[in-house]
Amino acid sequence: MKSTGIIRKIDELGRIVLPIEMRRTLEISERDALEIYADGHTIVLKKYVNTCVFCGNPGKTHSFREKNICKGCIKEIKGTQGKVTSVLLETRPGASHEAMLIEESADAVFIFVGSVPQTSLVSGGFNVDTDEAGYIKTDGCMASSVPGLFAAGDVRVSPFRQVVTAAGEGAVAAHCAAAYIDKLKGEIY
Repeated sequence: MKSTGIIRKIDELGRIVLPIEMRRTLEISERDALEIYADGHTIVLKKYVNTCVFCGNPGKTHSFREKNICKGCIKEIKGTQGKVTSVLLETRPGASHEAMLIEESADAVFIFVGSVPQTSLVSGGFNVDTDEAGYIKTDGCMASSVPGLFAAGDVRVSPFRQVVTAAGEGAVAAHCAAAYIDKLKGEIY
């Protein structure tokens, strides 16, 4: 480990400031996650990389019982009579172990389909308000910032990404869009 000669004091909340030159060199940006390790009397900060706990592959993982697992390590979802009972996971062989199958009990499995909003249809010609991730901001009637443009499901800001939620939002959007059209026509709704 190389000394930088930089000394920082810990504030009353237990925080320290990492110098911007060091953050730039190590490509650490605001809001990046850092892992904290203790090695004897030494504290080590490491830029967090989301990796699978079984095979160590970086990239797209899914959280299962607070562990990150990649798609390749999920072997089978087991169940009886239409009910999930367990998930079969496969560890990859490593330097110290052979590949193993681990069965974890489970009552349900949610299939994650992605977190990139598919809003290219409205991104070009409309000046619709979105959040920092690209999801369309709407009000309770699913109306966007563009008059007459309603959004529902996985394209709008919502803490949920489930089919049942999207269906409910679609019903609200359809009802409110019909009322909007009737209002434009001067009809009472």
